[in-house]
Amino acid sequence: MIGDGQDGVVSRRQLSAAGVSRARVRAHLDAGRWQRARPGVYATFTGPLPPRARVWAAILATGPEAAAGPLTTLWLAGVLDRPPSRLDVVIPERRRVRPCVDVAVRRRCGFAEAVHPVASPPRMRLEEALLDACAVQQRPEAVVDLVLRAVQRRTTTAARVTAAVHVRSRLTWRALLLDLLSDVEEGVLSALERRWLRDVARPHRLPAARLNAAEADGRRRVYRDVRFEGWPLVVELDGRTAHPDEERFRDRRRDNRVTVTGRRTLRYGWHDLVQDPCAVAAEVAAVLRLLGRPADPVRCGRCAEHRGGQGHPDVPRS
Repeated sequence: MIGDGQDGVVSRRQLSAAGVSRARVRAHLDAGRWQRARPGVYATFTGPLPPRARVWAAILATGPEAAAGPLTTLWLAGVLDRPPSRLDVVIPERRRVRPCVDVAVRRRCGFAEAVHPVASPPRMRLEEALLDACAVQQRPEAVVDLVLRAVQRRTTTAARVTAAVHVRSRLTWRALLLDLLSDVEEGVLSALERRWLRDVARPHRLPAARLNAAEADGRRRVYRDVRFEGWPLVVELDGRTAHPDEERFRDRRRDNRVTVTGRRTLRYGWHDLVQDPCAVAAEVAAVLRLLGRPADPVRCGRCAEHRGGQGHPDVPRS
């Protein structure tokens, strides 16, 4: 059927190539079986256009050489939860198209290399879309969020994104991206885990630990946010802003399962890591000492801010 494989959307060019006359198209439209999605593009069904059909309509209306742009590609890949309010499309740099109010069309150098060869709807390669989307962000937090979403949802890997970064001679946020991707290679999958690594573990030289370490829990596979190798201590990082009763019950059950294995659990959230990461480091080190591991944390620059430069009361001088 016409439009199959394109979410029911078809262009006038495709209809002509399939031998469908303008009179037949008009008959479908007059009978209400079809509808105009965009100039020269038709939906072969009635009712509102679903998001993917709108993407097809935007691409087909832009011409034969067109693909979903960075944000639309990220939504199609599952990195973003919702399609962008204004769909974006990329075309080869040599092409010219009329501006469209509700679709952002961008001419792109290296179009053929940036577009996925077989994806449907046509779209950019995930890594190219991700770097293009990061390049237009105004805040570093937005860059971090996009990259961590892409990796956490397993749409790409840190190694593949790093390779794409190195190919580009000019790239906004290059230093941040390479820094962040290095953290991801160490197991960071959330902004809170990165905060742990950057503000707690590294500056205070805590013992080596594995991030997102997988382990068996009966028949299930569970992941511990921070697991200290060789020492019975697990740190769970909770990025939620609210703790409903059901979630608190799950946390307690998870902590109890760790305790049953002979280990201890410490739990921290955004407030702890942002407000006083030095105190967190001191607390973790104190528990490790109780377990037999001499692990006095090193005083960092932030520790020195406490008590008029005398250092954090719980962190010894290096």
